[in-house]
This record gives sequence, C-alpha cells and structure tokens, in this order.
Amino acid sequence: MKRLLKGALLTAMLALLGLPATANARNDGLTLIGAAELHSVTAGICGSKCPKEEKEEPYVIGYEWITTGRVDGAAQQLSYAIHTEFSNVYGTSTISYSATVNDQCRNVWLSGGVGISAGFSVSIGRTYRCDQVSTLSGTIAPGYRVKLYRGEMRQVSTVTVSQFEVWSDGSSEKTGASDTGRLETTWFRFTPVLTKGY
Repeated sequence: MKRLLKGALLTAMLALLGLPATANARNDGLTLIGAAELHSVTAGICGSKCPKEEKEEPYVIGYEWITTGRVDGAAQQLSYAIHTEFSNVYGTSTISYSATVNDQCRNVWLSGGVGISAGFSVSIGRTYRCDQVSTLSGTIAPGYRVKLYRGEMRQVSTVTVSQFEVWSDGSSEKTGASDTGRLETTWFRFTPVLTKGY
C-alpha cells in the first residue's frame, strides 16, 4: 500500500513539475516540430549560424623560368657573295624574275646554366635550326640585270631568365634564382641589286 502511495505521489509531482514548461510553450505560441518539417521549411540552410568554411591555403604546384631581360647586339655581316643573276641586257621588253631562297637560320646557346636550359628546353652548345624559305621576285627592264647577293649574318643576344614559384591560386612569385646566357643567331640575308648593262 505504501508503495502504491509513493508511486502515485511521485507521478503527481512529475506532472506538476512539467506544467510550467507546457504552459509557457502554449502561451508563447511555440510548438516543437520534427526534423523533416524543419528541413522542408529552412531547405537545410543554416543562415547566419552556419559554421565558416575554412579556406585552403595556397601552395606551390611547380616552378618555371621566364625571360626577364634581353639585349640584342648589332647584326654583323661577316661576308657576302653573288648568289645568282637574272639578265635582260639583250631583251626588248620587261621580264619577270623569281628566286626561292632559304636563309639557313641557326641558333646556338654559347653559354647558360640550368635556367636557360629549362626555360628554353635547350642544350647549351647545341645548334638548332630556325630557317625560313621565302621567294624574291620582281621585274627587269630591257638593258638591265639583277644580281642577287647573299650576305652571311651573325647576331649575339644576352638573355636573362628568372625562376618563379607557381601557386595553386594562379599567382606566381620570384624565388630569387636567375640565369644569364648568350645566344648566337646566324643566317643568310638576300638582297637583289639592279644594274645596267653587263
């Protein structure tokens, strides 16, 4: 009997303790809703209470060598000679002439270190072709001839490259490393010269 009374008393006390909270909820017009309903109302957006996303710190993804300076020396003509001739000395009307020539351009790095080698993908001391083929044409009046001269040309350039770090955010930054090399370019220059008579 005592046990029944204690149980009834405990139930009554628990009910009384829960009344103020229930009353407050009803007076404030608030009702508890389920998680599914909450998600449908807010669409899963947390508004101003969202935790801030941590931005990934940029990091180095590679290195590259970029040209930061170049000084071209004066072009020098080492020699010249007649390549071919076109004559209309004995003609009575104007004629046309045409010559297809190859300038036989060549590049060779005379000096340079790892920066020049990596920046231009070359080997120091090795000769690389850069030749171009072109056509020279014109007309020759009666009594004239065209002498096509071929000049052997040379030019030396001093090139400076600097190393840059390439970052994941697209930026780049100098590392402080640099390299300088000398590039020699040789080629033939063709010049038509019109002369009268023989």
